[in-house]
Amino acid sequence: MSSAKRFVLAFICIALVLCSFAPSFALSESNVETSSLLVRVCVYVEFFFPDGSYGGYATSSGTGILVGNGENKTCVITNASVCGGEFFDNYVQDIFEEYGFGSYVVGTPQVYLEGGGQITTVGTQIDEDADLALLEIDVPVYVPYTVRFRDADTLVQGERVFSLCYAETHEDVYEIVETEGNVSGWEYRDFGYVDCYKIGHNARVPASARGGFLLDGDGAIIGIVSSGDGEEYAISSYAMMAYMDSRGYEYDVSGSPDGLVVDEDKLSVQDSSGGRNILREIFTSVPVFLWVLLGLGFVCFFFLALALIIVLCVFGKKKKPASKSPAVEQKPEPAVFSGIYRMPSDHPANKK
Repeated sequence: MSSAKRFVLAFICIALVLCSFAPSFALSESNVETSSLLVRVCVYVEFFFPDGSYGGYATSSGTGILVGNGENKTCVITNASVCGGEFFDNYVQDIFEEYGFGSYVVGTPQVYLEGGGQITTVGTQIDEDADLALLEIDVPVYVPYTVRFRDADTLVQGERVFSLCYAETHEDVYEIVETEGNVSGWEYRDFGYVDCYKIGHNARVPASARGGFLLDGDGAIIGIVSSGDGEEYAISSYAMMAYMDSRGYEYDVSGSPDGLVVDEDKLSVQDSSGGRNILREIFTSVPVFLWVLLGLGFVCFFFLALALIIVLCVFGKKKKPASKSPAVEQKPEPAVFSGIYRMPSDHPANKK
């Protein structure tokens, strides 16, 4: 074999060896790649009996989005109740007391990417008031998208919205579930660091889901789905954008969708304090010309009623008084008794 052929063959072998390591080089640069900003966040809590034996585990699972700068995301936003705070502590404590465990260990939040892949978090920042948690991940995730938020000031009451979340469809099986609803109203909230809205909606998430995100018709994030005091609502995107700004993360902001869909039956009006003003809703929902016609009708009715009263008074005076006759005492008719007494249906004697 000639030296030229040996050189070509050696070059090909070296190239093949390098190509076999190329994926690992690319992986070390971007580490993990995914096709969606949506992720599932899960915290495992292991329980132990008083004698030290293993008692099993419980999971606290929620929905998150990848955020960061450029195409390499280094943080996840999710609900605070998924991985910490009073709600999470109560959840764990209830299990601990119900089964008589002696101790438990709360694991580090794990991030599961769409399509496969698991990442461990290395830091957690929790805001219970806004029900937000920021989880730093140990490796950057490559995803060619930038998170897009909706300007909450452009919301329209009755607007069609969607809740997107991971829900447990079978035992330890989680799938993305989307539900549809409408914005019912909002009220002003002050979290100290940012002004937000508490957005009411009826795009209810499944009972097995904890939190999630509220999206508009174009897929922009309106807020993070939360709950409390028996009601379900969303904390507007302003809270998430404030956290993004504090860390210098990139994001896009959009206004109302081009094909905005509004349910007219669910329209209502907010006063400046954020609460509903029923009178204002009534007055602003009726066209002006109808108010004019209603006013003219009221004036006509008033004059007709006044004229009728005058006529009745005039003719009433000309009418001769009726002759007085001695009043005849009316004796009451004797009650007919059938001989069978039927007690009321709600009488205690009828209850056996």
